[in-house]
Amino acid sequence: MRNLAARSAKSAQETAELIAGSVEKTRNGSRIADETASAFAEILGVVGKVGDLIAEIKAASSEQAEGITQVNLGLGQIDGVTQKNTANAEESAAAAEELSSQAQQLRQMLARFVLSDTLAAPGQRFDREVDEAERPRLGWR
Repeated sequence: MRNLAARSAKSAQETAELIAGSVEKTRNGSRIADETASAFAEILGVVGKVGDLIAEIKAASSEQAEGITQVNLGLGQIDGVTQKNTANAEESAAAAEELSSQAQQLRQMLARFVLSDTLAAPGQRFDREVDEAERPRLGWR
């Protein structure tokens, strides 16, 4: 019986040691679970911040895209105005050249006439055509 009591005491001591070890492991497991929960909460907070940053980036990108669209529209309008100005300048140059040609023709036509008060009656003037022989006498070319 003594032997049985000694074995029972030894078993009780081993059981107590196992229970104490299990309690310590449970405390460590609980601490690790708490730390893990805290880490997950921190990660969740960071994920929320990342989500907010992504939303801000999306909004900024949308604003930039709208700005680029507006710039493209403005450039298109500038291009249209530039093309119109170019066309108007070409038309003006052509009109000026035509006008210059007509002015030259008019000069040539007027060069053939001279106003002379000496051939007209007093108080009257008249135009007459100047012939080629008379031009040098009048100082005309």
